[in-house]
Amino acid sequence: MKFLLVDATRRGWGMEQHFITLASGLAQAGQDVKAIVQRDSPVHRLLESTAVHLIPRRIRGGGDPRLVSAILQVIVQDRPDWMMANQSRMYWPLAILGRMTGVHVALFRHLVHVKQWKTRTLLPRIVDRFFVASDFAREELIRNGAPARYITRLYNPIDVHRFRPDPEMRRRMRATLGVAESEILFGFAGRIEIGKGIGVLRAAACDGMNHRPGMRVLCLGEGPERDETQRFAQARGHGTKFLFPGWRADIEHYLAAIDVMVVPSIGPETFGRVCAEAQACEVPVIASAIGGLPETLLPGLSGVLVAPGEESQLCEAMIRLADDESARHRMGKAGRQHVGDRFSCETICRELLNGTALRMRPDRVCSSSGGMPRPR
Repeated sequence: MKFLLVDATRRGWGMEQHFITLASGLAQAGQDVKAIVQRDSPVHRLLESTAVHLIPRRIRGGGDPRLVSAILQVIVQDRPDWMMANQSRMYWPLAILGRMTGVHVALFRHLVHVKQWKTRTLLPRIVDRFFVASDFAREELIRNGAPARYITRLYNPIDVHRFRPDPEMRRRMRATLGVAESEILFGFAGRIEIGKGIGVLRAAACDGMNHRPGMRVLCLGEGPERDETQRFAQARGHGTKFLFPGWRADIEHYLAAIDVMVVPSIGPETFGRVCAEAQACEVPVIASAIGGLPETLLPGLSGVLVAPGEESQLCEAMIRLADDESARHRMGKAGRQHVGDRFSCETICRELLNGTALRMRPDRVCSSSGGMPRPR
């Protein structure tokens, strides 16, 4: 099939990583994939080495005439079967263009809160597929008025070839970071802010370090609580045990270096992509039992769930895994198997292409010669 994916962001966060993995995965599966992307963005750079045919543009927003022109040009020249987008500002332009040209439209929603009622209740009825990243997200949208029959759960795809255990990279990265092999390195990846649980993590980690001096924490990301976290650790005598490399495009290299990933969010996460990425690297996870996070791991097998905001529970879990190398190894193996079975790019693309994900709703079916519906 022919796919046109559209992304206008200049970032390289979780939503954009989903776009990159999905586009490259579909192309690797033998599909004809074109992507209109923001020129010189992380998405542009990371897709350059894939089989995706890139159409880079300077884009200001979903209604940018240059973007609309580029989309229409692809539609006229190539007649794609499906157009897809992640960003909310792209939803309505694609929905309208799809209606105008007869091209099927699939939209992906990565946040559960939708302010505008027309986007929440009307848009899923207009487009051909409206995907969310977890059962939690689907239930939340439905609870807030979205039409249940038009909301489909499709988990985020994870590139298990990019995210994998790498002993040599582990040695190199730990040497670069100044972390001894005997030390237990806990990881945090995301925006360093209260909602992501950084306050809970720094308190739990410092308490744990009082009892296990070999514990250290690597914080990947930036955010308003970065400096406060550093001050907090210094005030408790553990300032040198917290590392802050900032945002990293090569996050897989850092995941290879850590022993345990901690996702201590106190607000609901839609999915928890970093949980799955860490497990793909054979890294066990400790995550808050909130939102879509529990859907990403096998509690007791590939990781541990703790109550959100409970510093003592988190500290106890960190100490327990720090003390038990065999448990970390066992959970790591189980985690990679779990991600491969449930979230790998191959698994998700197969579900998208061969399963029910792209089969048309009865009210969207048009005449075709069989198999996947052609554009109307």
